[in-house]
Amino acid sequence: MLDEKRQKKLENFMLEQEDKKIKLKIKKRKNKKKRHIIKDEKEIIKPKKKRKVGRPKKRGPKKKRVRKKIVKIVKERPVVDFKIVTVINGKQNGFIGQYQTYQDANDKFESLERDNEKIIFPRKYLNKGTIDILKDEYLLLEKNRYGDKDDGVARNEFGKFVKQKITNNDKWVIRNKKTRLVEETFWVYGYDPKTDRKTFTWIYDNLLIKSLENTYDVVRIFVYKNKLLIKYDNKPLSMVMCKNKSDSIRMYNLISDKIRTDKIKQIICVGAYNIVCDARREIEKEIMDLTGWNKIKIQRSTN
Repeated sequence: MLDEKRQKKLENFMLEQEDKKIKLKIKKRKNKKKRHIIKDEKEIIKPKKKRKVGRPKKRGPKKKRVRKKIVKIVKERPVVDFKIVTVINGKQNGFIGQYQTYQDANDKFESLERDNEKIIFPRKYLNKGTIDILKDEYLLLEKNRYGDKDDGVARNEFGKFVKQKITNNDKWVIRNKKTRLVEETFWVYGYDPKTDRKTFTWIYDNLLIKSLENTYDVVRIFVYKNKLLIKYDNKPLSMVMCKNKSDSIRMYNLISDKIRTDKIKQIICVGAYNIVCDARREIEKEIMDLTGWNKIKIQRSTN
């Protein structure tokens, strides 16, 4: 009886162990599958390694840094023997250029003289609180390095050759001298008197020619002291302020000559209102209505 019981126990024990072995095998298989899945997920989710900042470390001892010697290349300045300057009433006010040879300087000097021919209404007076006669010139100067060069000779206003000398500088000698012409600008009432001054061509084209829209339009021009007045049929008065009375007369004469050459009959040059009369009083009243100035300011003028 005992032997049978023992045999049964042994058989049961053996069966249990076999079952355990089978279960362990099944667990191992499942665990293997899970590990593969986790590895795949890690490969997808795993972030990339950050790149190290800075240069990679080099093997070996550090090299000694030697500063390179900087060699300065000094360019030789060209030898300047001539220059052209602008002078107003005996004082330098501008600089045109420097030249190595007389030929280059003289070529530039002649081109400046050709530019004078393009000026229509040259500036003759200078306004610095008081109206002064303008003497604007180009000077061609030569370097007097060793003080052995004689003073230059140039023609004066009367055509005579006269010695030219710079009073406050012995380093330069005058070789040639020519008058410089600059286009005059005017204050047209309604525009800024300093930043928006107008030339003669602008006044002629915009205030005179453009106002003749129809064949029956008539424009009258007259001089009142230092003002050039332009009167229209259907428009308000236009007023051009000159530096003095002689400038306004010069402009009036130039317009009358240009009208004759262009053969324009609709622009009439009336003349100047110097004598006190009814026509002059009417003009003064029109200027007062246009500007809002009082009579004393309107009658003020420079000769």
